[in-house]
Amino acid sequence: MEESSSLHLSQQTVPRTIKHCTPSDEELEKLGVKIAENWIKLGRRLGVSDPQIQEINKAHDQLPEKGYHMLKHWKQEKGSAATYKALCDALQHELVQRQDLAETFCYIKVRHGTPTDDELEKLGVKIAENWIKLGRRLRVSDPQIQEINKAHDQLREKGYHMLKHWKQEKGSAATYKALCDALQHELVQRQDLADKFCYIKGNYFLQY
Repeated sequence: MEESSSLHLSQQTVPRTIKHCTPSDEELEKLGVKIAENWIKLGRRLGVSDPQIQEINKAHDQLPEKGYHMLKHWKQEKGSAATYKALCDALQHELVQRQDLAETFCYIKVRHGTPTDDELEKLGVKIAENWIKLGRRLRVSDPQIQEINKAHDQLREKGYHMLKHWKQEKGSAATYKALCDALQHELVQRQDLADKFCYIKGNYFLQY
């Protein structure tokens, strides 16, 4: 009983964030399968017009295909505004009520704790020429950035020592969540690295 309570608490306290950017076509195809008969309600919440919905309805026989093509039309029509946030809001709307699908498709669970030095060294390699922008988002001071820049020749070393300084200076506040937010910042735009270094792999809620 105690183990069950502990597990329930851990599920509740896992930090989570809505994914950035636009869903891939593959994700929309999977969602088309799951949304099934609710595809029209979801389409309206996403701002797909009734004439377009009727056209999709006539063009496809199977529910998964109707849902997928509606979602694909939404993505093509809205462009950069076809975000996970917009999709999440639509799935959670009172006329759709698919919080379960919002959890599965729109949210990412952020890892607990502080990155290891090994992880920061690997990230230093990947962040490359963006290390200064990332450092500023992590609140590393410009004088400290200049000092690191002078002390190291290779980009990977500059990035690693900037991250190591951030970790040492911030202590317990140097979390995966803080790193995730900085990597996703509009001046850094490295969602791929946030995915790789900061997120729990797979859907946390479906693992238990």
